[in-house]
Amino acid sequence: MDGMFKVTEEQGMLRDLVKKFVRNELMPLEKNILERFASGQPAALSDEENQKLFKQCKELGLWALDVPEEAGGANLPAVALVGVNEELGYTAVPFTFPPDSPNLHMMLATVTPELQKFCQELYDSIPGGLHSGGPFTHYSTEPSVIFPSSIGGGNWNPPSYDPGLGYLFVNTQDFGSLNQMVKSADGTRYSRSGYKGNTRFWEPSGHLPCNQPPWGRLFAINVNTGDIAWQVPLGITESLPEGKQNTGRPNLGGSMATASGLVFIGATDDSRFRAFDSKTGKELWVTKLDAGAHSAPITFQGKNGKQYVVVTATGGGFSGDQSSADSVVAFALP
Repeated sequence: MDGMFKVTEEQGMLRDLVKKFVRNELMPLEKNILERFASGQPAALSDEENQKLFKQCKELGLWALDVPEEAGGANLPAVALVGVNEELGYTAVPFTFPPDSPNLHMMLATVTPELQKFCQELYDSIPGGLHSGGPFTHYSTEPSVIFPSSIGGGNWNPPSYDPGLGYLFVNTQDFGSLNQMVKSADGTRYSRSGYKGNTRFWEPSGHLPCNQPPWGRLFAINVNTGDIAWQVPLGITESLPEGKQNTGRPNLGGSMATASGLVFIGATDDSRFRAFDSKTGKELWVTKLDAGAHSAPITFQGKNGKQYVVVTATGGGFSGDQSSADSVVAFALP
């Protein structure tokens, strides 16, 4: 692992600091958490405990670790954040390092005035604003925005690989879930529920996420170094004004890499099928299908010696794609 993903000396020192914070500040609170859980209360920190911990985090510099620099954060790379969250996993205390709502507020979508207004009102719908503690935020009895959402990141999308380049191609969804824990009518359990009719952090009629774009991306990751070789927005939002459509879109489905240096992918809810240059990420070709291709394409050689790429396009899926068809489409390569 160390040969693939290098951790700097500063990142190692940060992890040691987090380890001490977990041992000295969080673990002593485990008894309180477990007693609350045993008595039927939420297994959560009190407001007083949270405020004390947040103050300590500011004093130690454990604040805004994952937030972009333009929003006042440290913008830690993924490798460092994995180490931070691994240390937090050693305690039963549900805690994530701030930022909380103010930084979420700074990252609200401003793509159009209408979307900005909707997202601002959604954010302001509870006192102090919606809660978000960064990656792996715990669900709470308060409405919480969870990134990269329950279907976000690359969790649902099978990657592809180019052994010549050593590149792994991964498509991601970059928007949040919006949920809260709600007690059952008989008071015996809690279950996850949406908030104000939403389970996604978006404007529901147009499926426009409330965080700034990109809302979907295609990455090439160099498996020999762990570096991102390139990344591009994946998908367009046709309902937006011209010039603002290259946002990336919610996507479910995988890619396929060919020996000729191409990456084919559908996946997006804009019903497109695309080909990218494996080395540079440049979009080389795109066509519109009958519906979203929430699947992984395949390739084969026909009896005539030609190579074909085939993909299914049926729409639907957990991303809320409203398109619908029952198509299997084959393309012949030159």
